[in-house]
Amino acid sequence: MSSRQHDVDLAQTGSQDIAARRGTVIDPDAMAIIISGCEKSLRETGIIGALRFLNQRTRYRYTGLYQVEPPLLRNVQLFDRENPTLNVSGEVKPLHETYCGIVRDTNSMLLIADALEDAHLAAHPAREAVLSYCGVPIRTDTGMPSGTLCHFDVRPRLLSALESQIFQGAAPLFARCLGNLSS
Repeated sequence: MSSRQHDVDLAQTGSQDIAARRGTVIDPDAMAIIISGCEKSLRETGIIGALRFLNQRTRYRYTGLYQVEPPLLRNVQLFDRENPTLNVSGEVKPLHETYCGIVRDTNSMLLIADALEDAHLAAHPAREAVLSYCGVPIRTDTGMPSGTLCHFDVRPRLLSALESQIFQGAAPLFARCLGNLSS
């Protein structure tokens, strides 16, 4: 099996797990209020404020916005709840060494609760360093992935189906941010 096909299989498995847990769907009005809060944070306090807003809804240590520039992945902004003044924007990694690479290749959400327990990730370079991850694609107007919005941690973490819906709903808010970087 090719590496790309393996990543597609992994993303589809993760998406099926999320769909199976979605017995409860968030009230559309409540979702709109939460997304509006994220949009307000983005407008008033910038990318870092919006990432903080989303991070506070979870137990993940990190929430980040990344720009995909194949073969690289560029950190646009990262919120670290344990070190909120940390600034690693601009940091670059090889795309294939990140879970964001899987999100980009599949153009779909990827949810990893514990990488060490996931046989699909046995050979992935990020497996030892990033144990939990939730990433969604940031898409251009044509639907192509231009980046990722993600939560991640060095410890196993779970994300509720409701929070995964909120995260997916917030992702389009960040498309303009990535577009402004490219201009």
